[in-house]
Amino acid sequence: IPEKLSDWQTTLKAVNPLLTESIITEAKKKDFEKYPHFKQVAAVKTWLEKVLASDKKLKADFKSRLTTADAEITDLASAFTKLEAKPLITLISRYEYDNLPDSGESEDKKQKTQTERRIKVLLNKTASDTLSEEELNTALFEVAAGHKTLSTKYYKADLSEITPQENPPNENNQQSWLRADNWQV
Repeated sequence: IPEKLSDWQTTLKAVNPLLTESIITEAKKKDFEKYPHFKQVAAVKTWLEKVLASDKKLKADFKSRLTTADAEITDLASAFTKLEAKPLITLISRYEYDNLPDSGESEDKKQKTQTERRIKVLLNKTASDTLSEEELNTALFEVAAGHKTLSTKYYKADLSEITPQENPPNENNQQSWLRADNWQV
């Protein structure tokens, strides 16, 4: 069921009071709806909340990124006004990626490293390839928009898959009630 513009306006104004009806227009709504993951206002709301502080204002480090991109962008309303959906989605995706934790005791716990490796696998890169800023941003956007899907597998530095240690099935490991020799007919 297509959502109404008024639903988008009400929902997004609740996210940030500066997102008024004059900013959330039918054209802006359609711009987001072009992308599979952003056809519903709930997805846009969730996406925007990633860069908002508890006071509903932009997080300072994200705001500085926006201001670097365009000095006139000082808040979420000006970002919505000056940027189309794609660059805004890309900026938020990159911000989220750059802030992923990367300090795990094992390879599979390093979220940023694993995301980079998954992107390399997605783009058919080799372990020694370096992702350019453009490749990284494009891949992050494509995944966020719903055009591509990142693997959920874990990869080693050489991009070979990390396989979980499996315990071979052993009848002696089964609960006694589960073993066939305990069944009474």
